[in-house]
Amino acid sequence: MDKRHLLISTGSLMVILLTLALAGCVTEPNSLNDSASVAAIPTVAAPTPEELLALNLDAIYDYTSRRDYSAALERLSGVMSDYPERTDFYLVKASLLISLDELIQARTAIDTLLTTEPDNLEALLVKAEIERFSGNRDAQKMVLEKVLQLDADNADARYALGTIHYTQRNYQQAEVNYLQVLRTNPDHVDALVGLARLQYRRRDFPDALASLNRAAELAPADGLVYLDRSRTFYQMGRLAECEADLDRSIELQPSSWAWLERGRLYMDSSRADLALADFSQSIATTPDFFLPYVYRASILERAGQDEAALADYRTITAINTDYWYAWEAIGVLCFRLADWSGAAQAFNQALTFTTNRKEYYIATALAMLMNGQQREARDYASRNLPRIDRSSEPLQWLLLRQVVDQSISSADLEQQIARETDLDDRAAGLFYLGQYWIARGQAQLGLRYVQMALDADRQGTIEWRMAQATVQRMAATE
Repeated sequence: MDKRHLLISTGSLMVILLTLALAGCVTEPNSLNDSASVAAIPTVAAPTPEELLALNLDAIYDYTSRRDYSAALERLSGVMSDYPERTDFYLVKASLLISLDELIQARTAIDTLLTTEPDNLEALLVKAEIERFSGNRDAQKMVLEKVLQLDADNADARYALGTIHYTQRNYQQAEVNYLQVLRTNPDHVDALVGLARLQYRRRDFPDALASLNRAAELAPADGLVYLDRSRTFYQMGRLAECEADLDRSIELQPSSWAWLERGRLYMDSSRADLALADFSQSIATTPDFFLPYVYRASILERAGQDEAALADYRTITAINTDYWYAWEAIGVLCFRLADWSGAAQAFNQALTFTTNRKEYYIATALAMLMNGQQREARDYASRNLPRIDRSSEPLQWLLLRQVVDQSISSADLEQQIARETDLDDRAAGLFYLGQYWIARGQAQLGLRYVQMALDADRQGTIEWRMAQATVQRMAATE
């Protein structure tokens, strides 16, 4: 759960606990390690109920400050059993439960308080947070609007309403709300960050930086402020300051996003080893966050670690089923590793997302042919040949037709390759023709075409990467 803007469970909760503790007249306990003091006090009276309550609240405050919410909740449960009439404790309980991601129990606790105090602003704000984390945006908005009816200048509610508009891409209304917060509370850190994000979106980087500088002055220990500011520094080309802010963000509040963005900065500055370490740390922090896998896999690919890269791309397809580019990468890597069945499956899977990449049909058919599936390759190519327009894509049509015919002649195809003016297409045609002859048992003839494709040096194309592996694999078998 992202508690970046949790209105009550950490910051306000600490204030509530401190208020309750002070109301109970908490005093600094005398040291029991001073032997002289102990000797001077022959007996110690048992604490009064009020003193015991204050000590318990002080302990809950301490647990909360150390983010040990389970221990705080356990201590609070004991206090609540002794004081069932104290409905204000339900506010603390609900806030702790939110921090533990126990939203159903948190809802029950806060509803208990709202039953007796329907206009309790702090309870309503907690209720709004529960709705937010439950994904009930409309319900959250209704609760916030009730808060603003009771207190039109409530900065936390106004900020949260602005954030709803921001999430819904209603940026104008988001800015109206953020500015209204800052008119009444110019030091509201979250509103400053929200405004900075809007300024960043419209590429007003100097104003975004000014807003974030102010937020950093007000909240120097907030790691996410530095993370936002690092993005602005990056866009302004101030990379040293960007890196310093990312370092500071990770030091204060390590997160998968911070690791990811510092890793990308390392990639931009050709520090692959450092980037790889940061992407791995991002993955360790949030294993179901797919972006660091994408970047790590690309580094592993460039380093020739095909099997490790393949594992990352397979993970990506499990986490984010819409990221179809991973299927292309899997197809290429399986081709490089001579996993012909895996290559055919991956390229064919990529075609479920787009039919514009005609080379996927060709690569699928050739992978089947390399796998010894002559009939399946012919049937597949026959079914999909009508999907390629011969008049606009003659090279691709002829390549797939070659698999249909499985002919011992490729004269028409060779002539078309020679006519191609697009250098990427010409190199691709050479590679696929070479792979066809290798699959047909003409290894040396095929290798000549594949070597020509590799020599064309069209780096960045999938055919160049597959050609590279084919040449290396065949050289190793000689």
